[in-house]
Amino acid sequence: MKATCERTPGSRVVLEIEVPPEEAAPDIQDAFRRLARQVKIPGFRPGKAPAAIIERALGRPRILQEALNPLVSRVYREALTEQGFVAVEAPAFEVGAFTDGEPLRFTAAVAIRPEVRLPDYAAVHVPLEPKEVGAEDVERALQDLRRRRAAWVPVEAPAADGDLVLLTTTGLLTAGQRVAERRAEGVLGSGQLRPQIDAAVRGLQPGAAAELDLAFPEDDPVVAVRGQSAHLRVQLHEIKRQELPALDDALAADISEAQTLEELRAELGNTLRQRAEADAARVALNTAVDRIVDATEVDLPEVWVARGADNLLADLQSRLAASRVAFPAYLEAQGKTAAQLRDDLRPAAARSVKTSLVLEALARDAGLWPGDPAVEAEIERQAGKSGLQPSHYRRLADRPDNRAAIASELARTAALQWLEAHALPAHAQPAPEPAPAAP
Repeated sequence: MKATCERTPGSRVVLEIEVPPEEAAPDIQDAFRRLARQVKIPGFRPGKAPAAIIERALGRPRILQEALNPLVSRVYREALTEQGFVAVEAPAFEVGAFTDGEPLRFTAAVAIRPEVRLPDYAAVHVPLEPKEVGAEDVERALQDLRRRRAAWVPVEAPAADGDLVLLTTTGLLTAGQRVAERRAEGVLGSGQLRPQIDAAVRGLQPGAAAELDLAFPEDDPVVAVRGQSAHLRVQLHEIKRQELPALDDALAADISEAQTLEELRAELGNTLRQRAEADAARVALNTAVDRIVDATEVDLPEVWVARGADNLLADLQSRLAASRVAFPAYLEAQGKTAAQLRDDLRPAAARSVKTSLVLEALARDAGLWPGDPAVEAEIERQAGKSGLQPSHYRRLADRPDNRAAIASELARTAALQWLEAHALPAHAQPAPEPAPAAP
């Protein structure tokens, strides 16, 4: 078998392959055996007819056609391995005539895993720039803790921003149907109530009512009123306001291990500074990754970018559904079609794919690629969290493609840990030990 390779943009290759007649002989014999089991030849049991009789019954072209597809697939895989390529999609074949005594020639066009040319990643260093924590930050955190211990107390006063209101709504749709009475409660100004209702009850005393006209959107959570208008009456039943506890040593002892308010302030200051340093470390790590990715040459396969855009679009649809936002309504608000939105997501998809490839390449280059023991340990860990029977989960995870995906994820994690330890200052949080490298 002879194979030549032509590279094209998008990490695609075209393999031109030539198979000499003698190399095709085993595949032709296999074709004879398969057809012998399928074809009924008078006087012979299935699979027992001699090759000459089968050929006389079916004709030589039928034998060669039976051998062609397995032959092309086998030789293609061998050529791919010989060239050191890993295909990332199904190939497109163009096959010439298959004639006895003549070489079989065909081409295979396919996208392959791209080569990643890393920069000098060991030279990348990013400083930590944590946000300064001042007294006002400590006081803000202290007030947040205080509000969490606040009690909601009924009041006889006009409803205002921050009040918890309890109300009912009734009314008529413009088509004449009654709107079913609904009880609701929410904090004014928090977005928990419809904006028109929020505005209507402000300034009302408990027991008072207000009327308003309201247009329901096409994607309203209440299916019965979608796209309609109504005249509503809002009855305000009760107003509650937060009663904050005293800011003193007793509160400090109640909500923390501190015995005094000053001790609590000191603890909050330390916590805020630790969070600021952790946030700065995350920002610095992301900056280090971005610098390496920006300086790396990768010719991304189109199939991966398209698949990544599809995944991002599916994630967006899931988030919208969780927020009870209809996807068609979202598209209308954006003024886009689904295809246009998918195109908008392509740059982010390409960046995500490139980042994953760079981290995996860094893990290989730094000797961090996980070996079988690390993959086994991760499968056991995931099995324990899956809720499935361990044996069932292992059967699913032990497939070659799943094991490869687990190894890749471990490698990316190890690469990030390496960057935490080498690209960030020494006083950053220490990185965990990387996964064992493959022998």
